[in-house]
Amino acid sequence: MSNLEGDVDNESRKRKKGVLNTECYKRNIIKTAKVKGDEHVNWAGRNIQAKQPSTTNCGCRYNCLQSFTEDNMLQIFNHLYSFNSKTEQDIYIQSLMELEPIARPRPRSYGEKSKPKAFNVKYSIQLNGVRTVVYKKSFMQTYSYSKNQLERLSHLLQKNKTPEDKRGKGPSGNAIPESENLKVREHIESFPTKVSHYSNSERRYLAANLNQRIIYDMFVAKERDFLLAILGNEKRFSYKYFCEYFRVNYDLGFGRPVVDACVTCEELQTKIKNPTLNDNAKKVAVAELMVHKRKAKKFYEKHTNEKNLTWEETKVELANKIKT
Repeated sequence: MSNLEGDVDNESRKRKKGVLNTECYKRNIIKTAKVKGDEHVNWAGRNIQAKQPSTTNCGCRYNCLQSFTEDNMLQIFNHLYSFNSKTEQDIYIQSLMELEPIARPRPRSYGEKSKPKAFNVKYSIQLNGVRTVVYKKSFMQTYSYSKNQLERLSHLLQKNKTPEDKRGKGPSGNAIPESENLKVREHIESFPTKVSHYSNSERRYLAANLNQRIIYDMFVAKERDFLLAILGNEKRFSYKYFCEYFRVNYDLGFGRPVVDACVTCEELQTKIKNPTLNDNAKKVAVAELMVHKRKAKKFYEKHTNEKNLTWEETKVELANKIKT
């Protein structure tokens, strides 16, 4: 291989920004290999051989698979493993199973934990739309399904339920419990916020002397005993997790934008918070602040309307010039 060809291969392997090559993830490689029945190395590092249809007869007295050739068996096997998910494979296998009532129940002595058989299962192999009834052992050899897998599908069929692959959908053992997230939410919402006046969206802002690191350190110091009891170690509740939770659940800024600074608002709010002023003076300041905000709102609404009107007149003038 020339150097030029090597450079092309390296460029093709390089991931582009914003593109996730999920098919190259180890968990997806193993998952796809298990669904397709291909040879792969599992999470324990053991080499798992590829699944293959049985070419030998099941050994029963009826010789269920004697009428099928090796090509037929390979075609039946490949049809099952052509599906793209375990759920689709289970649905197909379940469609080849048929429940039958017990034709002749016999009295037998069962142990304390054992239960009498509730139903029989009739298994079929399908080739080119034609079904052939076979025994359970032959069915297992043909499709490379285990006894436990077939029992699970038969019990779901009895309950009239569709099989669903739930592997990997359970909660992670390292996941932060919901009680901890509630504690974080209460801690963040305990800080007072202010709403911006003159921005397009009413975004809330925390105090300028705060940041995410300070809020995180305060939470860890306050809830250290709770973290030790729930998580076993306060380091499991990392700063990275806190930042991600803060970003996803809150749209809060720190400080306020420069355009939001109003001398009149700041002066009146200082009077309202002044502990030396009496109640009448504070009521007057509150009334003045409300009037001031109403005037500011009317001014900006009028300014926006006039701006839109001017733009519409400009568009009309431009259209007339184009026509002439």
